[in-house]
Amino acid sequence: MSGTGSIIPTQINDAQGGVNSEGFTYLLTNLLADCAGLTEAQARMSLLNAAREFCQRTQAWVDVISFNLVPGAANYILPLDYINVRVLNVIAASVGGLPLSPASVLASGMVGSFSVVGTNTAPTGPPAVFSLTPPNIFNVVPTPTKADTAVVAVAVMPVAQAGTLPTYMTEMFFDALLAGAKSRLLAMPGRPYTSAPAAQLQQRIFKQQCQLARAEVLSKYTQGLQDWAFPYFAACKRVALGGTVPAASSNLQSATAMYSGKAVITTTPITPNGTTTVFTIYNASTGYPITPISSADLFVSVDGVVQIPGTNFTCTSAGVLTFTTAPEADAVVSILWVGGDLT
Repeated sequence: MSGTGSIIPTQINDAQGGVNSEGFTYLLTNLLADCAGLTEAQARMSLLNAAREFCQRTQAWVDVISFNLVPGAANYILPLDYINVRVLNVIAASVGGLPLSPASVLASGMVGSFSVVGTNTAPTGPPAVFSLTPPNIFNVVPTPTKADTAVVAVAVMPVAQAGTLPTYMTEMFFDALLAGAKSRLLAMPGRPYTSAPAAQLQQRIFKQQCQLARAEVLSKYTQGLQDWAFPYFAACKRVALGGTVPAASSNLQSATAMYSGKAVITTTPITPNGTTTVFTIYNASTGYPITPISSADLFVSVDGVVQIPGTNFTCTSAGVLTFTTAPEADAVVSILWVGGDLT
């Protein structure tokens, strides 16, 4: 039953082809009960819009898929486990259990490793680099010469016409989705539930939840038995955990040399206000300030844009980070310490 005053949501196919997850139904019930006069259609739309923004900010909805590589084929349509979703980016990828590097490394000295001098022939051999062609074409270089298995973790978001969300999202990020939806609804003018102060409070809660989720995402993804690290540090984190890298991938070897025996440490979230440039960064596990050897030991992003050490920020060995330009008040800032000792 739907319509004004209804607090028993109807059942609609979810992103995996079933009906509403229990979490999504409970989210709808909360919204319908808290916002008098709200229709189920409005509640559903506000939740899905909040989920879209949440996924864009955090990349926390992860689909881990595996598929077979065919000799001589370099391009593959990703067999996503969900429908009504759009791929945001590839988080990490491996072939035969060995991690691949993002294609951005081709801009930093690897071109010679993957080209045939004097010809336009595509290189062949064990894949070492991946890229994504929108919307969901996964490319590997070199082109494989033997059958193998690829495992790819992708961040996805619901498309505009999605009907609901899977249990994975609603259970892990219930508070964030509820706050995001409420902030939208309460800000709508001329409604029985309109409240600008309450909308601002819910928006602050939503952004704080996004920061916490993004920090967890940057630390690592855990899906089944696979430990996924953020793509730029996938190789070094895998080595730190006892994994290996392909011998042909020189950039992975250099990453191994740089970060072998090191951990990727999550830090406590900071809350920018638009003016402050100096923050003390703390280890989220111990509560003590981090102790990086140099600014290059930190991975910092602002609203998903990677910051350059020494240019966009500096950090002392006492964990005092100084931004060149103060992050905006509503910016999502994510910080990882990638030089922490494992022992």
